Amino acid sequence: MNGKVIISFILAFIVVTVVMIYGATAYRNIFDFDFTPVSEIEAQKAKMAQNAGAKNKEKFNRQSDKKEVKKPYDFSDNGAYDTMTVSLKDSSSLIDSINTLLAEIRRLQNEKEKLLESQKEADNQENTTPPEEEQKYREWIKNTVKLYEAMDTKKAAKIIQNYSDNIARDIIFSMKKKKAAEIIAELKPEIANRIISLQ
Repeated sequence: MNGKVIISFILAFIVVTVVMIYGATAYRNIFDFDFTPVSEIEAQKAKMAQNAGAKNKEKFNRQSDKKEVKKPYDFSDNGAYDTMTVSLKDSSSLIDSINTLLAEIRRLQNEKEKLLESQKEADNQENTTPPEEEQKYREWIKNTVKLYEAMDTKKAAKIIQNYSDNIARDIIFSMKKKKAAEIIAELKPEIANRIISLQ
């Protein structure tokens, strides 16, 4: 039973494929339900080309009556150029150009991503401090915070404002809230804003 179903499915697939190939070659565009035969389309194009050629020749004759034309027109293709259709040769070269440009865009995007990744890695290497130094810094902050919490608020504020913003921020945020608020109140407003603001 399963063998018959598979064979009938394969036969149906082959028949549909053959019908689609025939329809695509015999008619203009079966997928848009345009069943105009190809021979009629070619005849219409030739007629349009002849009409356009006649119009161009007439226009040329009128222009040549008015003034002398330095460069003669080329009427080798009945003087017509159908702007609605592009030859297969032109379209394939256009497609090749587009594909080349897309490949170049992809290559440049890959290079950009690689540069961004290498920049991130370099930034991470610069920003990461060795664990040993980090531990020493944390220990120093801890000890310094204890000293400033024991000091007079005004004197501690004068000393803290001389540190860099990052160190001052680490010291203040490591303190008890009440003491940190008192020290911030003693700082100049612009210094206080700079220290406690996000970077």
